Amino acid sequence: MMKRIFSLASSQFGNIFLRGSIVVFAGSMLTNVLAYAYHLFLGRIMGPEQYGELAALLSLFYIINAPSVVIQTILVKFFSVFYAKKQFGKSKQLFLDLSKLSLVVLLAGFVVLLPFSSFVSSFLQLKSSFSILLLFCIFSVFFFTMVTTSMLQAFQLFTSIAVVTNLGAMLRLIAGIIAAPFGVLWVLFSNILSNIAGFLFSCIPLRFVLKTKASKVEVSKKSALSYSVPTFFAIIAISAIYSQDVILVKHYFSAHISGIYSALSVLGKVIFFASSSIGIVAFPVLAEKKELKKPFVPIFSLSLFCVAGISLAITTIYFLFPSFVVSLLFGHAFDEASMYLGPFGVFLSFFSLSYLLVNMYLALGKTRVWIFACVASLLQIALTVMFHEQIGQIILNNTLVSGGLFAILLLYYLYVR
Repeated sequence: MMKRIFSLASSQFGNIFLRGSIVVFAGSMLTNVLAYAYHLFLGRIMGPEQYGELAALLSLFYIINAPSVVIQTILVKFFSVFYAKKQFGKSKQLFLDLSKLSLVVLLAGFVVLLPFSSFVSSFLQLKSSFSILLLFCIFSVFFFTMVTTSMLQAFQLFTSIAVVTNLGAMLRLIAGIIAAPFGVLWVLFSNILSNIAGFLFSCIPLRFVLKTKASKVEVSKKSALSYSVPTFFAIIAISAIYSQDVILVKHYFSAHISGIYSALSVLGKVIFFASSSIGIVAFPVLAEKKELKKPFVPIFSLSLFCVAGISLAITTIYFLFPSFVVSLLFGHAFDEASMYLGPFGVFLSFFSLSYLLVNMYLALGKTRVWIFACVASLLQIALTVMFHEQIGQIILNNTLVSGGLFAILLLYYLYVR
């Protein structure tokens, strides 16, 4: 297996994959630096209680944003097929159709959400229900950006993805620092403005597609639904594992403990963000190989090997220097998080590997993984409801769920292969 991995890495295709991965990795690392600077500054400016409220809202955003992640995964699959066949006119038509549909759906969603904003605010112990409405506005703007990002990824324009993402992250950081002293609502409003700018940036490298004459898109409803529905459940479930623990901790624990756990969660997710570049490159490449009926096993193995290496390296640092990492990024007010940082790294390592496997299976059209992801997500909720006496129990629950999911997905690989 190792010989095959190194053989692939030295091949022309392996070099293309690795170059793309390096570009996305470098861009992702810079984005992560900006994102963690965002949390660093806001955590210090706002303090544990306000920051805990903001973190809970952002985690809620990750959950309600799961449909756009699902759609992005599906769109990358379809845009990759258009890219393989050089059908740019169909790409433009799909972009126009989705933009119109998104506007209608989001306006309807805002009307539906309005009566429930107070209930959600009460559940999360928020100071203002208006924050829920602002959060939906952030989601709405991001929804449009999702379409252009899908095209960039499917067309394998990885340098453009890195540039656009970092410009948006830089604006978000600057706007967040300016807004943080004025409270959570102003921070959320600054997110809306930076997301609008991010969407405009993402349209620039796609000018060659948007200038193309649109052509009719013919997709079988049966084939579209047979892929889209299970993909929806798979991405929703795997994304929930990534975020719902913070929501549940905010419900069961005090504001101070919730803030500590939120900081711990942010630090732990360095592993996921650092390794996510591999999946971003692997998905369109695997989808293209699937469409052209070319071998996929070597690139599958190389992707898994890279994510495992990155996860192991960062988790080792977390076990060796937990206090230094916590104090460096969040200050001494969050020192309680240091004792849990290493174990949290184990949880995120298993999660990152599982997330990669789910997405690679979806790229290959193996949609039955939705069953494994849904069972794992529900099990995480059940374990947290039953065992939530302290933070250590929450982390153990998460590790058992993500580790078990990873083991099952590896066994599923034998069937897929």
